[in-house]
Amino acid sequence: LSTNGGEEFFNKGLRVTVKSLQLTNPGIPIVVFHGGLSREQAGMIPDVETILIDDSLYDSSHREDLTRSAFYKLEIHRLARFDRVVYLGSDLVVLDDLSRLTCVDRGLAGVTRPLGLEHEFHYPEQVQASEPALSGDRILNTGVLCFNMSRWADGKLFREALQIADQYGWSFFKNADQGILNILAARHGGVREVPVTYNFCMIPEMGHPVPYPVKRNPSGLLAPYEVGRIQRRLMAMGVPLPFHWGRFVKILHWNGWDKPWRFDERQVPAIERKRSYAECYDQFL
Repeated sequence: LSTNGGEEFFNKGLRVTVKSLQLTNPGIPIVVFHGGLSREQAGMIPDVETILIDDSLYDSSHREDLTRSAFYKLEIHRLARFDRVVYLGSDLVVLDDLSRLTCVDRGLAGVTRPLGLEHEFHYPEQVQASEPALSGDRILNTGVLCFNMSRWADGKLFREALQIADQYGWSFFKNADQGILNILAARHGGVREVPVTYNFCMIPEMGHPVPYPVKRNPSGLLAPYEVGRIQRRLMAMGVPLPFHWGRFVKILHWNGWDKPWRFDERQVPAIERKRSYAECYDQFL
C-alpha cells in the first residue's frame, strides 16, 4: 500500500484498507510505502512495516487531485525479499482471501477494462505509433496489481519506468503512473488478466442502472454479489437465487474523485450510497 500521509486519505482511506486486509487475510505481511508518516500515524497501523520513499523523482502536477504517492508502486523493487507482491490502493476494501492473486507468471497481473488509449494519453495516436505492442482497446487499472518479483527485483523495470516518463513527459499522461505501467507491461509480455471481482471499480462497474445485490459472503462480510442483469432484476423483485449463480466481489475499489467517506459531507441520497456500496466500506469503521 502507499500513502503521502495526508490526513484524509490516511485516516479514512489507508487505515480502513489495512483493517479490511488484516481481517480477511490474517498473517499476511503488509508494507506501506509513505512520503512522511508521523510517529503517531505509524502507531495507528500496528503490525505494518513502513518504508519512507523519496518522491523527488516524480511529478504529479498534471493532475490537481493526484499526489506523488500514486507513483510509489513503481518502487516495488524495494520488496525483493518476496517472490510476489500485491499492491493495493488506499481507496478500496478487501472482502476475501487474496491468495489467488499471487499466481502470476508475467511481470504484472491485474484487471484491464475495455477503454481506449484516449482515456490514458492526451495523444493516443502518438503513443500507439511509438508503442505498437500497446493494446488500443484495453487499459490496465493499477489500483490492484500483482508483481512477479523475479522481473522487478533488480530495479531495471523501475529505471525503465522513469525513462518512459522522461521520454514522453509527465503531462503526456492523464494518469501518469497508470499510463507508464501500461506501456511497460506492453513492452514486456503484457498483463496476466485477473477476474474483475479482484478490482471492482466505481468507474465503470458501479454505474450500472441495476447494481449488484449486497450479501454476506462466506467470511460474514457485506460484499457485492456479481450476477447477470436478469438475475439482478429478479433479486430486486425479491426472488431468492442460489449463491452458485454468481460470485462475490473480493476487492471493492472507489476509483475516481468520489470516495465513500465523502458521501456524508456531500449529503449523497440513500439510493446513490446503495449503488456505490457504501455499506461495504462502513462495516470496517
